[in-house]
Amino acid sequence: MFLSVSTCLPMASSEKPPIIFVHGAGTTSGVWAYWQRRLTAEGWPTYNMDLRGHGYSEAIDLTHTGMWDYVEDVNAVARQLSVKPILIGWSMGGHVAILAASLGGYSACVTLDPDPPVSHSDDSIELVPGEYMPEEIGYDLMGNPDALPGMPDLTTEERFLAQQCLTKESRLVGQERRRGILVKAVPCPVLEIVGGYNDYYPTETSYYSTGIADRQIYVQEASHWGLMLNKRIVPWLLNEVVGWLDTKGCGA
Repeated sequence: MFLSVSTCLPMASSEKPPIIFVHGAGTTSGVWAYWQRRLTAEGWPTYNMDLRGHGYSEAIDLTHTGMWDYVEDVNAVARQLSVKPILIGWSMGGHVAILAASLGGYSACVTLDPDPPVSHSDDSIELVPGEYMPEEIGYDLMGNPDALPGMPDLTTEERFLAQQCLTKESRLVGQERRRGILVKAVPCPVLEIVGGYNDYYPTETSYYSTGIADRQIYVQEASHWGLMLNKRIVPWLLNEVVGWLDTKGCGA
């Protein structure tokens, strides 16, 4: 099995640690297009990966794929780098980033709209292997992008990019996420970012409130997808992320 990684390097040599981007469930690395372009331009080497069975990575049956398999994908990329990288993950990828960072080996972790932390796993939720397609949860791969749900703040162009990034996903991963995966601590600095324009994720129980994240940025005007693709919000949000990385010694 091979993983596809889109590498963008700054023109000048840089002392900044590399960044690994982790996409969300049922999407591909394309969701990071704006983020990767901007952060590379500011001097970070960036590695935008497609998790196994997604995007340009080798096509595989995801029926028995679980969250820890995705963590291993992230770690496989990190092992190719000579410097401890920064992890930036969104949605499911935000939780994958937290899990990977909890194992050590990373200089910082930025998690956008991750699954909220839990105090215990709900073992009553059955783990049933399988795959599903985006249409099953209300997304249309071929129809009018303006009809896509959960994107109230995106333009037609931005919705079209979201539509182009939709793909299949593992049912097992979704069930593991609903069960909850306990994270007690993360040995590197963590920044949590939460969109407030819809109720996609709760904010009362957060990695910031539990002390795992040392800062939370609540973006009232951004939807879950808007954190990634809203061109009117992303530049400001990236300034906040870069500022936080600087305070953690990652922007030198």
